Amino acid sequence: MFADLAFIAYWGILLFGYDSGVAGGIVSQPYFQQEFGLHNADGTQNKERTNEVSSIVVSVLQAGAFFGALGSAPISSKLGRKMTLSFFTLVFSVGAILATAAHDHEHYGLELIYAGRAISGFGIGGISAVAPAFVSECAPKEVRGRITGIFQIMVSSTYTILMNDRLKEWDTGRSRGNALILHQLWDKPVRNRRA
Repeated sequence: MFADLAFIAYWGILLFGYDSGVAGGIVSQPYFQQEFGLHNADGTQNKERTNEVSSIVVSVLQAGAFFGALGSAPISSKLGRKMTLSFFTLVFSVGAILATAAHDHEHYGLELIYAGRAISGFGIGGISAVAPAFVSECAPKEVRGRITGIFQIMVSSTYTILMNDRLKEWDTGRSRGNALILHQLWDKPVRNRRA
């Protein structure tokens, strides 16, 4: 029962892993570059502009998450953990809608993506700060550590799955993808035990 609660409450952190893992890859797609004017006049890719947009797309999510995590404490004190999770989920949804509604470079498309990513980041930051507290308050003390540990497993597994897909896409071979999975699943827990 408590594992179900943790899984549902931590679902928001999958959004963080997914959003962080996918954002940079989307900007490198030819359709995105064409739609949002990341080509030179002769039709070749403008690498400098593509790198700039990719950096901004990734960093505004992180900046929003930083402020969302900071703002989550006073909000959860006033609204309670459950309502705060609902609030930040709504904020994330608004940001996702803005980023999805971005059309092209002539209609403020990149600006909508940046705004949507910042707003989504604010929501994700709040979710990632409040969800572990909510779950640990609801779980009995006998299983609290294990339930709270699911949080880190969900973050790591999301990054692992997305990075493994990217490694396949980059055609670096199956062995490197497997090495990354082993690193994520084995190296972090071992390193944490040694510390």
